[in-house]
Amino acid sequence: LNNTNEIISIKHRGKIYTPDYLVDIILDFGNYTLGNINQKHIIDNSCGDGQFMVHIIDRYCKDFYTKSNNVQILRKELETYIHAIEIDQLELKTCTMRCNEIARSYGINKVNWDFHNANTLECTIFDNKMDFVIGNPPYVRIHNLKTNKDLLRGYLFNNRGMTDLYITFYEIGLRMLNDTGCLTYISPSSFFTSLAGRTMRDYLHRNNLITKLCDLKHFQPFAATTYTTIVVLNKK
Repeated sequence: LNNTNEIISIKHRGKIYTPDYLVDIILDFGNYTLGNINQKHIIDNSCGDGQFMVHIIDRYCKDFYTKSNNVQILRKELETYIHAIEIDQLELKTCTMRCNEIARSYGINKVNWDFHNANTLECTIFDNKMDFVIGNPPYVRIHNLKTNKDLLRGYLFNNRGMTDLYITFYEIGLRMLNDTGCLTYISPSSFFTSLAGRTMRDYLHRNNLITKLCDLKHFQPFAATTYTTIVVLNKK
């Protein structure tokens, strides 16, 4: 991290990108796998430049072609079941370009993606609709946030300690799930023991939501020094 702009971006906006191999592991953990994909809604609610989205679209197309080769139907399903939110307009543009490239590799052009340039903290259109919420939520300590501090006060998981934006994204992700939906994030593991994570811990335990935890401990998959874990939460 020798680039000043990159450091500022990580500190204030939580931009830490996920390696390809880890994206595949996370999707597997969340059971977004062949045979369990077709006509199911999935969202990355902080999609960045599309690192998760390109893998999601690739898997969706592979799953579809095991049953049909109708390109028109596949295009419509990509527009209907694949969703994304990103606050940074340039990042979303890059995401869209990457997703178009993947779609073209399967013979599909001019997809009208359901991608939204919006603030996830204010976005409610996906609430209770998703079969899968998957991604790498932003890691930003509340005292480093330039904006959105007032918005965070309205969330249940933010009522203790010096919270982090990723904790809020767990609450948002759970809110987006339908009654049988599954959330899979890679995030800091600080919520295991922190005061800020206590309300979240209590909520997950009380509602029996935890399906899997993979604590990466001293293994550092990112450029930033953050202890991370893969968390799978299931409404079922």
